[in-house]
Amino acid sequence: MIEIETSHDLETLVRDKIRFDIEEVWVIALSSRLTPLAVEMIFRGHATGCPIHPREIFRFALREGAVSIALAHSHPSGSSEPSFEDIEITRRLFLLGKFLGIPLIDHLVLSQTDFTSLADEGHFSQWKKLRSVRF
Repeated sequence: MIEIETSHDLETLVRDKIRFDIEEVWVIALSSRLTPLAVEMIFRGHATGCPIHPREIFRFALREGAVSIALAHSHPSGSSEPSFEDIEITRRLFLLGKFLGIPLIDHLVLSQTDFTSLADEGHFSQWKKLRSVRF
């Protein structure tokens, strides 16, 4: 399998798997060399949203022996702009991953035509500076 070096590598990995008529959340379990161990849709919602629970994401990561994880989810609206809810759940997952020793390295929001990487947008580097953890 390919080594994940950039957000574009993640996008290439999930783009042909993900649906855009409904919201889906995919998790990529990664090895220490950042090669995908497993790629799985964990949640499927509807045209306007999708519930996400951290327990299921980290259960998948533990089952697959992941050293780190990445997320990708679709936006049926056609915009790859992350919502406040997208940013907030990503922040929680980032902090939980740090606590569990299975870091979240990126979260992509995909539309049919483009994507946004929350890591590339600077959110992850901002959260790394947090001294207190608030779930």
